[in-house]
Amino acid sequence: MIKVGMDEDKRTVELNLGGRHYNIKTSLDDETTRRVVEILQEAFSQTSNRLGQEERFLLTSLHLAYNMVFLERRLQDALKDTEG
Repeated sequence: MIKVGMDEDKRTVELNLGGRHYNIKTSLDDETTRRVVEILQEAFSQTSNRLGQEERFLLTSLHLAYNMVFLERRLQDALKDTEG
């Protein structure tokens, strides 16, 4: 991940994923950006490189969405436990 340019409060970072480079604009701070990219790269690396790039992106998206649903449920359960 490399800073490429700035645009008001957004900056452009280079994201390397699956052997390709993508320039992404973000207003996230460096540490948050680093962590987001790290999570994305980790999820992407768990997909088979025998699949096409688009299929790997879809599986990565599904995996990350599943993680969000799982965490949402755990947070809701934790909130119920503290309230009850």
